Amino acid sequence: MRLDLDTYKEILDTITRNKSRSLLTGFGVFWGVFMLIALMGGGQGLKEMLQNNFTGFATNTAIIWAQNTTKPYKGFNKGRSWQMEEKDLDRL
Repeated sequence: MRLDLDTYKEILDTITRNKSRSLLTGFGVFWGVFMLIALMGGGQGLKEMLQNNFTGFATNTAIIWAQNTTKPYKGFNKGRSWQMEEKDLDRL
């Protein structure tokens, strides 16, 4: 698509005839680009902050908890609760 001199004159004429609309449109475009850059930068900063805060967190750590059983076993009922003791942890 090629723009000739007449097209440029028409564009300039339209912009100067509707100054407030042109300014508001320009401001809208500026604001949209600004917010896009600000939100992307904020998201990247938050991501890096969380990565730095959790680096080394729980390294070489295992978390284990007891829940109710889901299957009957050797005469015990399904759904019984149990607690872990020190000797159970030593076996692991």
